[in-house]
Amino acid sequence: MGYSELRNKLEGIACELCTHAYSLSHAERAVRLHEMGLLAGQVLAAAEGLPNAATITASIDALLHRVQSHVGILEQRDLIRELHPFEVKPQTATRAQ
Repeated sequence: MGYSELRNKLEGIACELCTHAYSLSHAERAVRLHEMGLLAGQVLAAAEGLPNAATITASIDALLHRVQSHVGILEQRDLIRELHPFEVKPQTATRAQ
């Protein structure tokens, strides 16, 4: 696969994780993050030698950071719910009167 195909596949996994991470288990999230990391390495290898390789590297780094941050927030949420199941209640929207 060339750079474009690999990059599209990487962005697809990133989109899937950000969109569906709420419904995935911890193990499923971990597997998808691992796949994403491996694929990112392939994308960077395919981009090697391209005139904009430095820009591509920065872009991949930013993408990985955003997705890992998103998943990390969900992991923290799950941990809080597990440790304090009765203390965490969904907030309801209140309107100023």
